[in-house]
Amino acid sequence: MRGLGTIALVLAGIWVLTQALVLVLVPLELLVLDDVGSRRLVTVPVMLLPALFAAGLGLVLILFRRPLARRLFEGHAPMARLDGRLLLRVGILVLALSALLGGIDVLLSALVRWGLFPAEVPAGQALRSVTPQLVEGASSIVLGALLLVFSDRLSRGLWRGRRSPPAPVPSEVAHCPACGATYDPADYEGGFFAPTCETCGAPLDIAGT
Repeated sequence: MRGLGTIALVLAGIWVLTQALVLVLVPLELLVLDDVGSRRLVTVPVMLLPALFAAGLGLVLILFRRPLARRLFEGHAPMARLDGRLLLRVGILVLALSALLGGIDVLLSALVRWGLFPAEVPAGQALRSVTPQLVEGASSIVLGALLLVFSDRLSRGLWRGRRSPPAPVPSEVAHCPACGATYDPADYEGGFFAPTCETCGAPLDIAGT
């Protein structure tokens, strides 16, 4: 199950990185306007925060996919077949990340819009004009956080299919030549990086196992 979870984390990381590219377009468009003032220049770094957060999150999901898979997904068997509940949980996690990124973007955009109101506009009137956006952004962030925290419990409750039998345990268990820790060679197949031991970091000879 962890093999599939690792792949899902990489795909989720790539998707989050694409969202970072989308989020960075608005601040860039703001910079190329002819009437860019000092107040507007101050808002550009603030509006870049969602894009930077998304880029950092995407890199964390990709670079730390194996430790995250060990923490998020249970089971030691190699990926012999698709698991329905796991796919459901991955979908919930992707929706949670989408809600978090969208909520942060909407919330910061509302705050920036509030700060750009002319000085002659009363503060209360300016705040009321952006209140719907503030509520939408905060609600999206809360929803994303709840989905992220309770993804396992929610997937278990929603998945009502017949419990699938456990995947067969591999007949041979590989060991790290440096520290002796066990690992599943199937988890390292098709990776972009050189396989290393998750315990001590020593290189692993996957081809020889």
